[in-house]
Formats: sequence, C-alpha cells, structure tokens
Amino acid sequence: MLRSGALPEKKTGEKSPKSDDLTKNCKQFSSANETEMSSFQFEAFRVPITFSSPRSPEALLDFMVATIKAKDMRTCSTLVICQQKAEVHHVESELGKRKINTMLLETDHITVHHIVPLWAQRYIQHVLIACDDNLMVLEGVPVNFVIHTALPPVEKFKDRLSILTKSKINAEMLAFILDDPEEEIRSLQSEPEKENGKTPKLVVKLFNKRLEQETSDIAHGTRALNPENRWPKDVSAMVPQESEIEGWETPPETQAVHFEHAESIQRQMELISEASSRLGKASPPEESIKDKRSPTAAEIASERDGMTQAQFGVLVWSRDVIVPCYDISGVVDLNPSIRDTMTAMMGDMRDRQARGIQRYAWPHVSCGKSLVAVGPERIGKTWCFLPSLCQRTYEQMLLCSKKAYGPTSIVVSLNKQQGNQILHWIIKLLDPLTTAGCICFEQVVTLWEKGNVQEVADRLSRSVGILVTTPEMLVLLKKLHTRETPIFDANSVKCLVLDNLSDMMRHLPDTTEKMVDWIIQFLNFGAKGCQLFITTRLWPETLMRKSLLPLVPDVLIVFKDPLEATIYGRASLEVNVITPGEESRAVVQMLQNRSLNEDRIVVMCQTKEEVLDLKYKLTKAGIQAQGIYSDSGLLMISQWRQKRLAFVLLITDDMVNKMKCGPIDQIIHYTPAISWMRFKFRFSMFYSNYVSSVEGPGKSVVLLQRNNFERIWLLADFMIWHQLPRPDHCLRVLAENRQMKDKPSSELAKLSLCEQIATYGNCFRWSCRYRHVMWKEEVQPPANYPTEGHFRFQVLTCNSPAHIAVRLNELYPTKIAFLNTPMTQLCHEIHVYYELEQNRRQHTKPKVGEIVIVRNLKRYERVVITGTDINKITVRLLDTGIEVLTYKPSQIFICEERHQNKPYQAMEVRLIGIEPNTIDRIWTKDMRDVVRCCFFSRLQEQHKRIFSARVKFVLSRTIFVETVVDDKGQDLRSFLLDRFRVREEAMSMEKLMNIVDESQPTPKDS
Repeated sequence: MLRSGALPEKKTGEKSPKSDDLTKNCKQFSSANETEMSSFQFEAFRVPITFSSPRSPEALLDFMVATIKAKDMRTCSTLVICQQKAEVHHVESELGKRKINTMLLETDHITVHHIVPLWAQRYIQHVLIACDDNLMVLEGVPVNFVIHTALPPVEKFKDRLSILTKSKINAEMLAFILDDPEEEIRSLQSEPEKENGKTPKLVVKLFNKRLEQETSDIAHGTRALNPENRWPKDVSAMVPQESEIEGWETPPETQAVHFEHAESIQRQMELISEASSRLGKASPPEESIKDKRSPTAAEIASERDGMTQAQFGVLVWSRDVIVPCYDISGVVDLNPSIRDTMTAMMGDMRDRQARGIQRYAWPHVSCGKSLVAVGPERIGKTWCFLPSLCQRTYEQMLLCSKKAYGPTSIVVSLNKQQGNQILHWIIKLLDPLTTAGCICFEQVVTLWEKGNVQEVADRLSRSVGILVTTPEMLVLLKKLHTRETPIFDANSVKCLVLDNLSDMMRHLPDTTEKMVDWIIQFLNFGAKGCQLFITTRLWPETLMRKSLLPLVPDVLIVFKDPLEATIYGRASLEVNVITPGEESRAVVQMLQNRSLNEDRIVVMCQTKEEVLDLKYKLTKAGIQAQGIYSDSGLLMISQWRQKRLAFVLLITDDMVNKMKCGPIDQIIHYTPAISWMRFKFRFSMFYSNYVSSVEGPGKSVVLLQRNNFERIWLLADFMIWHQLPRPDHCLRVLAENRQMKDKPSSELAKLSLCEQIATYGNCFRWSCRYRHVMWKEEVQPPANYPTEGHFRFQVLTCNSPAHIAVRLNELYPTKIAFLNTPMTQLCHEIHVYYELEQNRRQHTKPKVGEIVIVRNLKRYERVVITGTDINKITVRLLDTGIEVLTYKPSQIFICEERHQNKPYQAMEVRLIGIEPNTIDRIWTKDMRDVVRCCFFSRLQEQHKRIFSARVKFVLSRTIFVETVVDDKGQDLRSFLLDRFRVREEAMSMEKLMNIVDESQPTPKDS
C-alpha cells in the first residue's frame, strides 16, 4: 500500500480478488442524515474500528462534524488524532469554522497535566485535538470517542491503539480512509498480532453499499485535510509548531469556545473546587512520559504561583484552572431573567458573544471568585461581573431576615456620572427578579451628596440590595457605623465593586487609600465571603500586590492592555529621544556587539518601505536582518525561533497579531505606530515571555523624535504613574517644546502667565492655553512683600497643600471678625462703605487689570479683573484670598480711587521644590482637604493662629519658602512628605531663576 505519493489509477470495472467478499453485505452508515458515507467495521489488533471512506476532504470534515454533534459532549470525551502538527492546526481551524469547540493538546505547556484530567472528567467539554507525538500524555486517560483523520503506517497505528486501549473504557473509534479501502485492510491483515505463536483470525464486519474507489495525488498523511497539497514533505520542519514555540494558542477573539456547566451553581462550585484540589495530584504515570527531565525552577515557581495564559487578545493569570467561555451561556446557572435581559440589551447576535476579557471572567466570577480587569474604556470590563453581581445580590436578599441590616453588595465608582451608568444597568438586570420574587427590601440605594449621608445611613439600618456610591461618600458613611447604630454587616456584604480604580487613585488618592484600608480591616474575603471586582485602566502595581491581591487568592487577573501588562510582567521600558534622521544610527548602535544567535530581537516599523530601508542600512553596517511585512514571512519566524538564526526581525504593525515567535529578549521601536492603541498592541509580543516563565520578562526600547510631543507625553505619564525611573530627559523635551511655541507678540501679551511656569519654572501639561514667557515687568515683587528673613502671618485660604494665601500679621493686624473671618481695618472700611446702596455704582465697561468691587461671602471687597466675556467677568481676590471667581457684568461695581491705591493685603506663599508625583503636577481636592483640616485647622477660634516661614525666593507676587511652621512647631513640608505621594525637586530654584533670566519686555501693540 502506498503511504505517500499518488495512488495508481484503476481501470474501470477492475476489482481486487476479495472485493466481492468485502462488499457482499453492505448497508448505509450515516449520522443524523447530515452526510452519507461508505463505511465498514473492522477489528484491528483486537480493537473494533469503524472505517469511513469520504469522497473528498470537505465531505470528510462535514461527516466528522455531524458525528461529533451527534454525541453528548457533557458525557462523551472526544479525541481527534492527526499525524502531523501542521494537520492539527488545520483541523482546529476547519472545525472552528463549523462551530465545533476545540482544544489543542500541547505537551510543552506546563498546565497540560492539569487540563487533561479535567477534560477526561468532562469539566472541560471541548473536542481535544492531538498528533502522534503528543499521545503519550493520554496513556491510561479514559476517552469515549476517537477519530483518526487518516491512517498512519501500520507500526505507528499499532502504537497509537496500544496507548488508547490502556484505560478502563473501550473507546468507540472512527477512522477515515482516502486510499483504496481494500488496500488499507490488507495492510492491517499483513501484520497481525501474534498470540502464543499463532496468528489470530481477524474479524471483518461489513455494512454498507459497495465501496467506491477513490484515487488522489495527495500524500496520505495530510491529503484528507489539505486538498491543495501545498505542503512540503518535511512539514514539521517548515510549519510553525505552536507547542514548541509558545506553549499556547491565540485564536481570534471571535472563535467559538463553549463551556457547558453543571446543572446547578452549588454543584458546579463543588465540582470546580474538587477539580482545583486535584490539580496538584493530576499527573500521568511515569511510564507515559518519554521526556523524564526534571522541571525547571521557573516551571515549579509558575505552577506554585499560578497559571498564565494569552488567548483571545488578552493575558490572564489565576491560581485556579483557567477555562474560557463563548457567550453568556458560559455563566454557571445564570438566572433566565438576567440572561434574557442581557440578550435584549446587547442587541444583535454579534454583540452577544463574549468579548475577549469576558470569556475568562464570566465562568470565573460565576463560581464566587474575584476578578481584576485591566484595559481601556468600552471593552466590556463592567459587564464582566454585572450578571453575577446582580444574581448573587438577589439570592442573598432572599435569605435576609427582617433583623438584617446594611447592603448586600457595594459598588464604588469615581463620580456620579459613571455610577449612574452602572446603576442603570443594575436596575435593568434586577427589575425582572424583584418584581417576580418576594423581596421586601430596597434593591438599590445611591449616595452622591454629603447632605444625604445621614439619610442613607438611616436606610442602611435595614437590609438593602446594592449600595452605589463614590469613595468620598463611602468614607463619610463608614464614620457613622458604630456598634450602637451599625450600617454595615461584614458577613452580609457578598460583592464589592471598585470601578475604575486607577482614576480613583489619580483624582482621589488620599480618599482611595482610606477606603482601601477600611476594606481590608472590615470586610470578609474568606471562603464564602465577599467577592472583589476591580476594573481599572491602569495597573496599580503597589496597591494590588501589597494590599488587595493578598485578600483574594482566588482572583483572576485579565489584561486587555499589553502596555499595562508589562508592569505586571516586569518587562523594562526605555525611551530614547533623538533628533530626526538619527533612528537608523541609534538602531545600529544598539545591535552592535549583540549575540544575534542568542538574543531574540525584534525591530518594529510602521510600513513595508521602512522595513526595506532599515534592512538595507543594517546590512550595510554588517548586521543581518529579515523583514516580515506579509504572510510569506511567517515561516521564517518559526525557523528564527527554533534554530536560533543569527538575524534581527524587522516587523510592521500589520503583522503583530500574526506573530508566533515565542519569548523575545528585546523590542526596538524604530518608528512610532500610527496610533497610541497600535503602539500599545506591539507589547503583546511579550505575552510569550510571561506565559513561559523560562525566558526573562524582556526589554523594550522606544525611539522618539524630539518633536513627537504627544507620544513623549504619553510615555512619560505612563512611567511616572507606575513609579518607573523618572524620564527627566523626556520632561525636559516637553518643557522646551512648550516654550519654543511662545513667540513674543501682541497676541501673546493678552494671555495670562502659565501657573506651572510661575510655580515650577517649566510646563509640560498635555495642553496649555496660557503664556510661557515672563515679561520683565512681572518679575519684581510688590513693595510690601518681604524679600528675606523670617516673617509671621495668618493663613487666609489653603488653595493646595503647597500653596496658601496669607496676610502679614505685623502690617495688617486683625481689626474685627466678620462671620468668623478676620478683617483688617481696610477690609472693614470697604465693606461698610459699599454696603450702602447709594455708594455702589455699577461698572458698565469693565476692563482686564482694573480694580473693582464685588460681593463675596456676604461682604464687599476689592478684586482685579482677569478676563471679560459677554455674559461673565472673571476676577481675582486681592485682600481676603487669591482665588479666581466669576460674576455677571451686573454684579461688578466701580471702586473708588482712594481704595484702589491701597496695597494688596493677600500674598501668595508656596513651598519650593515640592510637587505631586504626577506629570500634570495638580494637587487633588482630597489632599487639599486633609491639609486644611489637619494642619491649617480653624476650629475653636483657630482662625487666629499665627504661622511663620523664612523667605527663600520671591518671584512676582509669590513668596517661595522651604516650609511653613505652625504655632506648635509642626512642619508643613514633613507633613506632606509623610502623608502623600509627593516629589522633591532639587533643581526648582535654578528653574525659577532661568525664567527670570529669560524674561522679555512686554510686546507693544502692533
């Protein structure tokens, strides 16, 4: 029998000697009337096998699919065996197109001995696809149904059957034949097993019509599933072998992967718990492992610390078994009302499929486990937990007694706007349940305003469903929780949601820290305790690893943002700012003296033209490179990885999602991607590093031109927020770009000075509409400002932790206290005078820079106009603070000349060299409130407190000091450094001096 090459043609009507015997008693074999096919049964090596002879490769696949669908996948474990790994991937692709859920048997993956027992016991209900090289893992594993896509050589087929028959279950077997079936049978008859020196009689049971003879010029090993016959003879050497390259598969996000669950949520949780407990014990017999090498330290650590997978465009990690689903049916025993409501809300069928981040989240959280979802907005992070949140809340409310109190679930969002969107979805999901069931408690309670805290606390004295609030309100609410009047029951809270955690940390860092501390101390996250659901755009490394993740060992972490995943995977990032045209020289310098047969280096480009140009320049410099800009280069990637070929890969952005190059040592970004999202997607090539745990985490080097302000800013913000080494060189470039755009002109003179320039000496905000050049007339301070030595003062207002408005106590002593606010003689005089209506004259033509009178906090005072518009006038306080306020034109009054000539009594004081450790350097509201309450407190007549400081530097109307000391000797600088995430800038004085030195004359009107 020919096992490869073309089969000899048969003449019409020609039969083999035994053809009449073989076809005498035939009858039709079909599956659900899907596809009829000539078939017969044959007992080979004492194993009964059904052989089927399809007319074409397409008929083979259709018949295979029909046969699989006829099986009950909940009880029948199905195995498809191919000869070569290339055929394995082809079968997987074709079955996926026909909506059959498959899973590859990859022996190189560290979790294979965990997955196989779960598959055999039907916890994972996929069709398993394997090749002969991987079958040893299945020795002794019970299999119900085996499909042989083609017959291998006799000895290999005999070995295959020997492995599959060692289990206690006699598997049903189906084998496909595209050769002459009679020849196949004779090949099996020619070498029968011998028992006690005698040749046993082979039993052949035929049932079908006459077998039609088919001839083909396709090699036997692959022709059943590769009709185009384009593979070379040595396929394994040419086609990328996934298990050897990466150890994991990355099908498209839309590929169908279905996970049938147990009949009830309680039973499924028991099954998963039992399965998880067996993970450490599920190992094959020693005889079944040909490669008996000891596991590496990295493999042992990886299995101990958890499992990492990369699939459907996401990176996932968990200590439990990671099994994806396809759609909402993958949620364990989801209430039909919730499922129907979700289906109606999601629209068409395409939207009903689980997104990549939801495929892993839905099965996991439905088992009562916690979740952290990391990724950009609008990728479905919130819907990862909403179904399970609503169902668990509803079930817990059914169990609540009338004596119960507090919320069953807590949802915390950044603000009211974001919270209302989640609230809308929650009400829609809960409404069908609460109207149909006997729930006598409030299903949802919201808290957005401080004035409603006591009212909500009273409502929480009884049991409620879900509390939706903000971090600020939750911190205020928990202060009202006492033993006498409890409003939170740690044992009743079953779900806690922190939605958009990174934005909470960015905008409310102190409040978020207080909230997390309370969560850790109060809530119960043990067995059958509270589930924790976190969604975040950015990965908060320190908070997660030190505070939150230890609470929930059953957590699943899902990344949809490859750049954020580099923080989790500890891949390093380096940003080099270069002048235009120096990119290729920089790449050559980085690649020189590198061992390219050892180091796996990838250079990223935007277009094919860039790849070809860079390849020419590298070749000229003696560096070998291979361009990958189309599918034709994918085979080269496999050889580059497996054979350690000594060249660099030059890849375009369009090819990133097709890369199967395994762990990478370094990625060099030769040119930035066309968009920020495509740039971040480049880092998905590091996923193999995180999965393998054998290679290092990898390094990325980004080359950016000095004029690429947007990309430099985004990377600098990323590095600062994640507390990576501070990119001072990037920040200098941002500041220089900002100042270079400001050319002295009459239009520029109309703009106000940028506050960051006046405070820090530079500005690198994302966008700034203010002036970044100081005029010489602005440099000198007013005459009444202290320029050196100590000075004592009262604090009027605290505008930020490092910025206060003060009044010199010696020059402007307090005359009277008006509404608990100290007033000087001048302030009292102005208020009394303009309080009389006959003394107030409306200003009809206010101009910028003019001093006028307004009514502020029930008192009349002086202000200076900083901006005018048709319907509003912007002013700045002069005597009682330095805040900027807005008034209607009708609220502006003329200031008498005798009051205009008086010096401004309020002065700005700033701490020099201390700033928030963020790229925008904006102090948050909650940080300011802490300083107001704890350092500049005015309770119990404390508005009369006297503070002191020493002048460090005076610029315009700002006095810079090292610190501020209160009447008890407490130091403001130490207070900030101990309490907040702040940074001390050693060069702050030099930067401010440079602003003075570079000041220019005010441009004249042209």
